[in-house]
Amino acid sequence: MTSLQSDAATALATLLGGNRRHALGTPAPHAPGEHPGVLAAVLTCSDLGVAPEAIFDTQPGRLIVTSTAAHLTGTAALAGIDYALTLHQAPLVVVLGHQPCRILDTVHAQYTRGTVSTAYHGAITAHLGLTLRHRPATTPEDLLDRHLRHTATTLLDTFPVLARLHRADPAALATLVYTPADRLVRPLRTVPVLQS
Repeated sequence: MTSLQSDAATALATLLGGNRRHALGTPAPHAPGEHPGVLAAVLTCSDLGVAPEAIFDTQPGRLIVTSTAAHLTGTAALAGIDYALTLHQAPLVVVLGHQPCRILDTVHAQYTRGTVSTAYHGAITAHLGLTLRHRPATTPEDLLDRHLRHTATTLLDTFPVLARLHRADPAALATLVYTPADRLVRPLRTVPVLQS
């Protein structure tokens, strides 16, 4: 196991352990100014409602967080992840969805009814529409699952350094779903390892 592999696995284990503390309501004490380095880049949905630092019980500065509507991978999101990977050499990238998600639930309902809106979520609907045209999502959960997988694949296609890390250790890219009801994150199905 290489250093990068152990770094990714350790970072993910640290985040999941922090989430268990968050779910139990027993956060770890963090000393002011304590900052041992960046654990991960986190791409999440702006509708999440809880800061990823709280969800993973980490002190400020350990996560480089980018929030976009439905965790879309636009220029700003990609710049945040690039910053984490290149400048901070983050060993882990997390795509963090949540269920329920008002944005994805609305998009799913629109496609189910056949009434696609051009309101504030029109760009999201257009982005997700390509996936839905090929095979409609049967539930909002199915849409979230497929969208998280698509986001992860987009990140692997965009960042060669992440693709290399992921080939060496699939733990370098985690797709997680947060459920506010129990305050836990759960891993999504494994993102396929890309061939070189």
